[in-house]
Amino acid sequence: MVVPDNEPLPDFDLHCPMLSRPLVMGTTPETIPDATPYLHADATDAGLWKTRLAEMGAPCVGLVWAGSARSHLPAAAAVDRRRSIAPGRLAPLFDPAGPHFFSLQKGGPAAPGHFPLTDYMDEMRDFADAAALIANLDLVISFDTAVAHLAAALGKPVGLLDRFDPDWRWLIGRRDSPWYPTLRLFRQPAPGDWDGVIDEVRTALRQFCATGTRAALDSAPLGLGPDAGALFAQTVQHHLAGRLADAEGLYGQVLSVEPLHADSLHLLGVIGGQTGRHDLAVDMIRRAIAINPKAAPFRANLGISFLRQKRLEEAVACFRAVLDLTPDDPQTNRNLGIALQERAQLRQSSATSFGPGAAAL
Repeated sequence: MVVPDNEPLPDFDLHCPMLSRPLVMGTTPETIPDATPYLHADATDAGLWKTRLAEMGAPCVGLVWAGSARSHLPAAAAVDRRRSIAPGRLAPLFDPAGPHFFSLQKGGPAAPGHFPLTDYMDEMRDFADAAALIANLDLVISFDTAVAHLAAALGKPVGLLDRFDPDWRWLIGRRDSPWYPTLRLFRQPAPGDWDGVIDEVRTALRQFCATGTRAALDSAPLGLGPDAGALFAQTVQHHLAGRLADAEGLYGQVLSVEPLHADSLHLLGVIGGQTGRHDLAVDMIRRAIAINPKAAPFRANLGISFLRQKRLEEAVACFRAVLDLTPDDPQTNRNLGIALQERAQLRQSSATSFGPGAAAL
């Protein structure tokens, strides 16, 4: 049985968290059930949209550019800033000889008024309404949003524009999805590089319009590219010389060849810290640590990123983990002292702000 979060648990003999079921059942990427469609739009509603769209001409392409900002959740908001895009940046997709575009964007930033974009979203009350419209489209182009999942579950061809540091379910080092056989990924070659992704999608759209087949979405294979070790060594030289934009792009190229290259992930995180993008720094370095948990420099730089963000408890934990690995590291000992001092000052400030009785709480 499945029990909602807000309901009391009934008597039970066994418990399994939802995301642990693949482990318990021995599921692998090759055995993930991927039969689609497994969702179906209401036939009557879909028929009404078929009539309305008949005069539009084909192909008809749905477009989504932003997820929910979730500004009340700082970590989720940071992810959204990396996965969404300002709609104006999609201008290169609007080829006069291209498809007829339909907005599937509900909420979020509005598209520029001059975009040739048909918008029926005010008529969408829920996902069932959206499914009836999507059922009549030839293709959906979306960033990492619920609409992409809905369209793929309906069996529609989907081009998903994905950030460099993807959500876990999109995996790395591949363009397809084991969950959705009709979905193809267009991933940033480097953090923040949406222009390269949009150029790739524009090419695929032209081929899609010319052929009318989903094969156009597969037209840009990943390839193996240059030797990762040699490219990494070249990239480090750019980084050391202060050419951070060049280095960032080249680290991305290394990772396109070798997705689990921990040093590239780590140094991308360092560049994130150097350029004030601390959410990117934390994400990249954590991924590097997951690959190589005994690399003391990874944890040291993660601690520095936390320290810069005043996330002092996490900084202290990182620096202590470094000293467990390298007890005599003088720089980490200094950084730990700074973090402990700032934490003590913060606690003292908090106690003082609540008056003399606060220290006894």
